[in-house]
Amino acid sequence: GASEVKKTGEMRERMGGHTADHVLSEVVATTATGSGGSGGNDYECSGASEVKKTGEMRERMGPVSTSDAAWDGILSKSSEVETAFFTPSDKARKTFFRAGLHERDMFTSIISMSIQCISSTFVRSWDDLLVVKALRGFRQMAEICIYFDLEERLNEILETLLGYGRDYVLSTIMLDRKVYNDEEENNDNKKGGEDSDDEEALFDEIPYSVLSRDATSSFASISSPSHFRDTVTGSASHRGLLSLNCALTLIRQHPFRIREAWPALVGCIFALRDADALPVGLADLDDFADSQGVVLPASPFSRLSQRRVNAYIASILTVEESDEGSWFWRSLFGGQKRKLLSLTHDGSIAGGSGNLSPSRKQSFKQAPPLTEALLFVVKTAELDRILIRSRDLPLATQIIHVLLETMDPTSYDFLPFSYSSTYQRNAGSEVSDNDEAAQEDLLFEHNAVFALELAARALLSNQQHAPTLYPMFLSKFQSILVPERSDAQQQQHESLSPCPKGTKKESSSQRHLSSAALRAPYIMERVVVTILRSCIHLYDAPGMRQYLKSSLKLLADLPMEFVKHISDRLACGMAIILRGRFCQLETSDEWNLVGDLLDRAAHFRSGRRFVFDGIASSVDYALCPLPEVGSKSTDVLDAVENDGVKVTYEGGYILVKLLTYFVFGKYDGDISMRRLAMPRLEKMYWILFHMSVDHSAVDEHNKPMEGMVPDEELWQIVASAFHECSLSDNLDTSRQGVGCMRRFLLTTKPDSMSDVGWITILYSLSSRRPSVEADDARIEYCDLLGKILLLLLPKLSQRSENWDELTAIVKQTAEVFGENLRAGRRGNVSPLFESTVQTVTNMCNVMSLSEFDGGAGFSQWAGEALLAELEKV
Repeated sequence: GASEVKKTGEMRERMGGHTADHVLSEVVATTATGSGGSGGNDYECSGASEVKKTGEMRERMGPVSTSDAAWDGILSKSSEVETAFFTPSDKARKTFFRAGLHERDMFTSIISMSIQCISSTFVRSWDDLLVVKALRGFRQMAEICIYFDLEERLNEILETLLGYGRDYVLSTIMLDRKVYNDEEENNDNKKGGEDSDDEEALFDEIPYSVLSRDATSSFASISSPSHFRDTVTGSASHRGLLSLNCALTLIRQHPFRIREAWPALVGCIFALRDADALPVGLADLDDFADSQGVVLPASPFSRLSQRRVNAYIASILTVEESDEGSWFWRSLFGGQKRKLLSLTHDGSIAGGSGNLSPSRKQSFKQAPPLTEALLFVVKTAELDRILIRSRDLPLATQIIHVLLETMDPTSYDFLPFSYSSTYQRNAGSEVSDNDEAAQEDLLFEHNAVFALELAARALLSNQQHAPTLYPMFLSKFQSILVPERSDAQQQQHESLSPCPKGTKKESSSQRHLSSAALRAPYIMERVVVTILRSCIHLYDAPGMRQYLKSSLKLLADLPMEFVKHISDRLACGMAIILRGRFCQLETSDEWNLVGDLLDRAAHFRSGRRFVFDGIASSVDYALCPLPEVGSKSTDVLDAVENDGVKVTYEGGYILVKLLTYFVFGKYDGDISMRRLAMPRLEKMYWILFHMSVDHSAVDEHNKPMEGMVPDEELWQIVASAFHECSLSDNLDTSRQGVGCMRRFLLTTKPDSMSDVGWITILYSLSSRRPSVEADDARIEYCDLLGKILLLLLPKLSQRSENWDELTAIVKQTAEVFGENLRAGRRGNVSPLFESTVQTVTNMCNVMSLSEFDGGAGFSQWAGEALLAELEKV
């Protein structure tokens, strides 16, 4: 630049005191004649024509005075000009001009490139202030889209922001689950903890001021640039957190405008759940609990799904850090060095889904700082209010549809990301094309059950719209529980293991379902839980019963090999339905369906107790008290009606049948609950009896036929159940069985049963009796046997065709008494001996009376047969 200065000095020497016009004329003349040997040819090509025109103009204007007074006059003109005025920003904000169609068209034409440009700046810049300004640009573009009703563009912006937020959450999962080995931790301490200091610095600079409510709109009020920069410190390192907060804020404020961005939001929610960044009430899966409120233990399917997730994440966390893989961390956390994540000493994953190791928990007071920041964002956005507490039908329909779509493997790809591909890309791992397990998303089942949980909560929050929303669930349930399969798969399943002992052979539809349980068993389990929860809460909702009955029928067709793993949940859910909805089960089809499901669940030990508790609770607290022996049928019937019993006869019959199964030990020979089942069985039978008896019926003598047994088959089953209990080796159970049988048989009038029915029960009583070692039970049993014979012989002996059966019964009874007498004479005389002598003596005295059997003669022979046993002693 020195040559230019030298030329300028020479020009000033040549100018001397010449005026400006003189100098200009010389410049024009020199330019016109040319220089440097150009011969004037450079005039047209060097732009000198403009200079010539300027000279001519000055000649026409006349000479310019160079006196100081002239210049002062010119400069003084500025005092006559008004000072520049700019509208203050606060006043400008109060002045609004409605944008029109032209502004909308202009914005539409530039928005795509604007999103790309701002996105590039947002991702690439490490200047905190510039990152926040870019975020404001996203926010302002979104608000403009809302103003112009450009919902498609709005959703495009939200998808972009949610994508950045999802990547941040995924990196947080991997960072917060990092655990240092003892050796590595000691080495770090010896080295001065350089990496630890970097990590703490990263945690300390989380920009909570930007995350606070309406923080982005308050930046304009910060006047000091240094203060502004301090306010946004850490924004570049946590840009993904800011973008997630911005997106969730927009969604919370304008949920009805969300369309294409719903899948992206669902993907973020899945990631937040894995990062333990959802509130406890939102992240948990609702499940059944026992009577003490303890949640049922995890099923094998649930444990398998969790192990699959943990093992997959563990394989990602153990990848060595390299230049190819470390870019992901630098892109989100400012290039700070991070040590790789590892497993704890017991092999569990540090952090996530309640698996945070104790050492990791102690390193933070409550939760890892990044997780706390995510929790702050989620709670501020009120995700639960958007997802599961919305009362708007169109919005609830959209949310449920998107959530249910994630349960279908064929449509799972509609999500804008795949966990497997994301983790593999971030870790730099390679997946073989031949590895079938790698071709599917290994977290599909883990995410699908959570999506179903959110959809179910949204349904229960919109019970008034349940008839409109539930068909979507029913269609999805059918596709999961009844999947189509090829003939080859059907033939392959026919070679599977047989049904468990005590179960009935499965139908063709059940066999069709069995192999499907291996495809997504955890999803099937959660579908079962969702159906049961829907029936518990919605069975009385108008228009819902037909849908819920169709859902329960799907459960009735589940294969037993699958039911055995979820029998506790099936039994618990059905027990709650029975206890709370038995009065609303009106038809025999409904009761048969409920009874079938209870029976299927009771086949397995884990569900048996829940089934019995549901039946016992319904009989004890929901039905009328047990009638007393000797009460008139009309009085008891009035008590039943006044007590408000709503159970139908079909329902009562189902309950009696299930109780007899517990008494007889149908379920794997389990008789542990027969003692508790007996009083409920007795009560339930008499309720049915008094509900079904016809009090207007009369016999041939026009006398009321009070107490006629309406169902002899049911009577025989109940009597056999009590008799079975009386034969128990447990003394208390045996005595209770004898007591129930005494009340049951003596309350039944002789004329209310056919001869065949009475002969059948008498033959059973005389042929099978309690052991002589159980003195108390044996005494009561023999006393009952003597009374029932004295009660029935006058009626049964009137017909000679009954004599053969009665002869066998009397001989067996005499044998029973003989056993008692012989056993009672061993050593000292026992109470059994004395009681037997008294019973036999009383029976012989009564049977010897001629009017006892009306002169038939059979009773006298029976008395002599019993007396012969007494004489043998």
